[in-house]
Amino acid sequence: FPKEKRHYMPLVAIFYFAIPFWFMLEGEKYISSGLAAILFGYMPITIMLLTYFTTRQPFSVKQISALLVTLLSLVAIISIESDISGSDYLLGISLLMGAVLLHGAIYIIKPLRLGDVHVLTFSAIPSGIAAILLLIAGLSMESTVIADIRPASVFAVLYLGGVAGVGGIVAYFRLNALVSPFRASLCFLIFPVIAIALEAMLMERALSPYSLLFALPLAGGIYHLIQPPKAQGQSPGGEKHACKQ
Repeated sequence: FPKEKRHYMPLVAIFYFAIPFWFMLEGEKYISSGLAAILFGYMPITIMLLTYFTTRQPFSVKQISALLVTLLSLVAIISIESDISGSDYLLGISLLMGAVLLHGAIYIIKPLRLGDVHVLTFSAIPSGIAAILLLIAGLSMESTVIADIRPASVFAVLYLGGVAGVGGIVAYFRLNALVSPFRASLCFLIFPVIAIALEAMLMERALSPYSLLFALPLAGGIYHLIQPPKAQGQSPGGEKHACKQ
């Protein structure tokens, strides 16, 4: 990190790594992975709203209509899943939405304040700080029994750290450097499809068919909501070229 930007390291460590990942894993104790992925599909809307509050760019009628569609679809999904998810589902939803909000804020700060910092440098020290904080919290709040640790758990940790952690984070911030935060956040619309399919296959648990039905207008509304207005003088193929790279 450049010396004049090192004060961002604890900010990224706490509000991108430590708290959001704690919220995600804690929240999925109360809701399914499929519903969690649908909630993370709201990342594009979160980024758009945060951008609006920082730049005061007005919404179009099309965006307002799409926002209403997505909100109603999400309310329908949550209402359906609440009947089968237990009494603590609202806690799980609140924790996941908190993680989405914190991640969205960092996705906006990164290109604005830390755009010249390489993605590996951006992640290395903050993730190490977060790891120490989470390890201390785990040792003080959890009762660890070494004999209960299974080989599958070890492989899961290696996958989360190496593939989903390092690989996923570096890939996303690299994408965020090539296109706008809105365009990069489109990948979150794919997460529910993958999560629901894997959950049904591996855990024999899936969302209600009615929830899957409402997921269609939800994804469609988010997609239309984040479509940027045509900028005057902008090269029509500029962003497509960046995406190909």
